[in-house]
Amino acid sequence: MAGKLLPHPFPWGKQLHPKRGASSKGIGIDEDACIGHEIDMMRAAQGSKNILPLHSCFESSDDFPHLITQFCSEGSLLDIPLLPEPDTAAVIASVANALVVCHSHGLMHRDVKLENIFVHDKVTASDTARTCSSKRRTRPLVNSSKKKVQQQEDIFLTYFGVADLLAPQEPVLKGHAGTPMYMAPEVLQGRPYDHHADIWSLGVLMRLLLTGLALPAHGKPHSLVQDYGAWDLLLGMLSCNPADRLTAKQVLSHGWISTWYHHHDHDKEMCPSWWRTRSNRVIPSTTPT
Repeated sequence: MAGKLLPHPFPWGKQLHPKRGASSKGIGIDEDACIGHEIDMMRAAQGSKNILPLHSCFESSDDFPHLITQFCSEGSLLDIPLLPEPDTAAVIASVANALVVCHSHGLMHRDVKLENIFVHDKVTASDTARTCSSKRRTRPLVNSSKKKVQQQEDIFLTYFGVADLLAPQEPVLKGHAGTPMYMAPEVLQGRPYDHHADIWSLGVLMRLLLTGLALPAHGKPHSLVQDYGAWDLLLGMLSCNPADRLTAKQVLSHGWISTWYHHHDHDKEMCPSWWRTRSNRVIPSTTPT
């Protein structure tokens, strides 16, 4: 869905986001089945405060399916140009928390990326003029009034259109799904894969947030990352051998995440080199190492 929608004032007093699906008429593929699949996957994934809540769904008179979800005032991570290291830790922890629930239900997301992580700011949510204007966020994602990074309840993993369930008798999937830049090696090579592929995508996401660059075509995935804790976490998520990758629970308990949550004041400008502008997020075809 392109652009942003105004929050719709529903009678039960919540600001919700009407997401419009594709028409079920005049298209060669079964769009009803596609949107139905996404609804089923979103319902299966509910249970984490970091998974975008699905409130309702319906089909309008012109045969367009609609999903009613939590309204996110700040849009996706692509809409947020400045992200310091504490916020990166909050994002990674929030997505890992969502993946813990998904994986415990035998569900793989298969498309973890910047565009599918949404942020809601309760302070500015009612200011719809600002929400739909061209202004960009200049504040941190985390609540600095508490003097340390807290677990973020307003960072959401969304879009379950290519998510799928692992069969208990054969807990692997086959076939390409997701976005190539974020795909794990085993997915790109056409080999069977499991929930470890989501962890690879999370590692790519973390590297993008810390450096503004995609994985290098050659060299080490932790290149350009100077903090040892972040370096170690990236190595754990971006192992080419799926069996050596961390689980979502292990990501949550990693020392780098714990350090930011318990030992650093957010108000300190710890690593100014990691602040970036939107223009720095151009992803080159070949990344220097």
